[in-house]
Amino acid sequence: MKNDKEIGYTMKHQWGKRMGIGFLILCTIGIMAVGAWPGFSEEAPDTAVIQEDVTASPSDTHAVESTGEMIDEAMGDAVVPPAEAQAAEEGGVVIDKQVMDLSAQDLFTLEENISQRLLDQIKDKVKNDIRREMRMEDKNWLDRMHLSVPEWSRRVRLYGDFRVRYEGIFYNDENGLILNPQDTSSLINTLETENRFRMRARIGIDAEINKQADLVLRLATGSSGNPVSTNDTLGDYFNKDSILVDMAYLKLRPMPTKPEFNVYMGRFPSPWVGTDLIWDGDLGFEGLALSLDTRKTRTFGPIATIGAFPLQEEEWYADKWLFGGQLGFEYRPSNDLSFVLTSAYYHYENLEGTVNTSAYPNLNDWTSPLYQQKGNTLININADSTTFTPGIASKFELADVTAYVDCAWYYPVHVKLTVDAVENLGFDKDTLIKRTGVTDIKDDTTGYKVELMVGHPKVRSFGEWQWVFAYKYLGADAVVDAFTDSDFHMGGTNAQGWSLKGEFGILKNIWIGAQWITANEIHGPQLAIDQLQLDMNVSF
Repeated sequence: MKNDKEIGYTMKHQWGKRMGIGFLILCTIGIMAVGAWPGFSEEAPDTAVIQEDVTASPSDTHAVESTGEMIDEAMGDAVVPPAEAQAAEEGGVVIDKQVMDLSAQDLFTLEENISQRLLDQIKDKVKNDIRREMRMEDKNWLDRMHLSVPEWSRRVRLYGDFRVRYEGIFYNDENGLILNPQDTSSLINTLETENRFRMRARIGIDAEINKQADLVLRLATGSSGNPVSTNDTLGDYFNKDSILVDMAYLKLRPMPTKPEFNVYMGRFPSPWVGTDLIWDGDLGFEGLALSLDTRKTRTFGPIATIGAFPLQEEEWYADKWLFGGQLGFEYRPSNDLSFVLTSAYYHYENLEGTVNTSAYPNLNDWTSPLYQQKGNTLININADSTTFTPGIASKFELADVTAYVDCAWYYPVHVKLTVDAVENLGFDKDTLIKRTGVTDIKDDTTGYKVELMVGHPKVRSFGEWQWVFAYKYLGADAVVDAFTDSDFHMGGTNAQGWSLKGEFGILKNIWIGAQWITANEIHGPQLAIDQLQLDMNVSF
């Protein structure tokens, strides 16, 4: 049994340790409270941030409550009841060892547990404070940026791309001679190998007028006499090149709850789902189009588009028009598999040529097309047979079916198979024989394309790649030759062949490409053409 002196010494020693622990805990709580006080920071945050800092988060409340419980527990074990303390002073009572005689090991363990829990809570508190401070700084920075630039500039997006291409064009030595439909006094090159460098530059802006309207403007290189190419061929004694209005249209969303329904007015990209079998990728449509495209928004999504497009406006004569409509759907059973099927009908109004009379030798010159590539059956609309002014012989009423399956089981690599087929329902062989006087006209009004793509859907980053193999058959009067792909067989119809294309990303938004095209004529004089294209592309 300990005497009074020993008991007093033990109590004094234990109380000293416990008061030290209690002081450490109280200091920690004080630091946490001061750090959370809004006026402690150098810059006064805005009202929203002040409210966030003053209001304790659940984790902070729990930390304070846990700390208080530990303090109560520690102090509760160390408090000596007043009666027992008085008895001890009088030396008449022995204090219970379970209350007063805590061993040094117990005190050390308690101190260590409390210290570790406090350190963890302090770390959490500091991390939360840093996060709040970073959010506040980011908000202040964005506010300063918004104040430093006009409001309209935040609704305008600038975009563009640039391509440099080497193209080698290799003709068969046994090719025949073919009249140039754009200039009937000359021939097109069918014999001499060409090596040329070309460039394409496009830059545009997409401006949000409001939540239901966008205005898009795009400038591009090219020629005002060629609607299916924005390429500019280098080698003109360093003369400056032309920049043209490539796109200019208003995009309306009349139903805010249905953003997939859009109205296009002006000069805009192709609104149709399809390939370059009918429409070249650089072709811009002028007129009005209404489009509903719910692809990638649901398991089963309808596709519907209608449009009216003036082709040639005439003051004294009937205008030339293109009318079109397309219906289809996309079926997406999973995120990595989709199937699309569409059918379309395109009707050309007043496109065919009309022969002049000797009394009015130039009356019907307007029926000659403003632009042609090659391939369509033509008639001479001149009354004088000594000169040739081309006119399109056939009507064109196109029925088109497009289908593709896109499989992304090896995402991000896709495997996509596309089939596109077209038939000209307006072709009438008997009518053409009467109009041309030629009896051996070929009834070749069918076209189709099969394409297999393996790789990334778009190559825009380092290491991304894509391979595309395609086979195409395009009859002479299957489509209007003016608007079909300008690369395959050097443009136009009456051609069949295959192509292989590869692309690879070398840097972000920079990629290289190579394509080999082999095509031959279907009917008429021999015209075998091989093409090699090597590209360097950038976009922003």
